[in-house]
Amino acid sequence: MQFYALRDIKPGEQLLYSYCLANSTLAQRQAEIAPYGFVCKCSACVNATPETDRLRSTFVTQIALLKRMVGGSSEIIKAVLEDAVRLEKAMVKEGLDTDRHFVELLATICLGYAKLGKREESEKYGVLVEASRRTSQDDE
Repeated sequence: MQFYALRDIKPGEQLLYSYCLANSTLAQRQAEIAPYGFVCKCSACVNATPETDRLRSTFVTQIALLKRMVGGSSEIIKAVLEDAVRLEKAMVKEGLDTDRHFVELLATICLGYAKLGKREESEKYGVLVEASRRTSQDDE
């Protein structure tokens, strides 16, 4: 097997390879890695709960729904933002902030705050969006 880097790798920089998708439940991840003959001891596997499995299996759909709803009335946007910020915190806690969908969530929060005229919050999330985009480009 040969691997090629799409960017320069610094000496001592840790390289990671995921054997399964981030949006898989613990049982799905265990089934996917079973052929490799090891038991994963990452924090996501060791600390998995029904709640974290639910988060992992639904966050992509949740983000898509939040993106659609941020186009609604001010009251809907306020509710969307509460749910979006809660999802952001849960994804960070679960280590899902490196998933490519996370930047979509940040952009949705940024847009929601902008539509409500909350400039400071919108700018804060705009900075996070750009930082996340740069990080994901660096990883490619």
